[in-house]
Amino acid sequence: MADRTLTINVEVDPGVVGAVTGQVTPILQRLVIGIVQHAKLAMAQPKTGRTYKSSRTGQPHVASAPGEAPAVDTGFLTNSINWQIPDPLRAQVTIAAEYAPYLEFGTVRMARRPYVEPAINDSLRRNGILATVRLAG
Repeated sequence: MADRTLTINVEVDPGVVGAVTGQVTPILQRLVIGIVQHAKLAMAQPKTGRTYKSSRTGQPHVASAPGEAPAVDTGFLTNSINWQIPDPLRAQVTIAAEYAPYLEFGTVRMARRPYVEPAINDSLRRNGILATVRLAG
């Protein structure tokens, strides 16, 4: 089975950094922590999709509607989101749940439930970085 980990790499061009190299790592850290926090918070918000009885708990569960971040059911997706800074000019967010890309990009049978792209754009905005990210499936 192919690796279905969803990975977001944030890299800084060393030629652009120059004398501010020591300042880049804290900025990258704030950026990736913001991405993780926004994604997890978006999933925890109330949803407006279909309500059904959970086969796992027997309790009612409200699914996410198309265009909403995924609803939390077991917490596996939320708990699979991690970040690291492997070197001073690169940060990485990984989402290890194998179904993560299907939720973000949708499938032929399910509309997308974006949670990564909005998290990236929110973190960029909050950190004063003038950029917009568009993810492609």
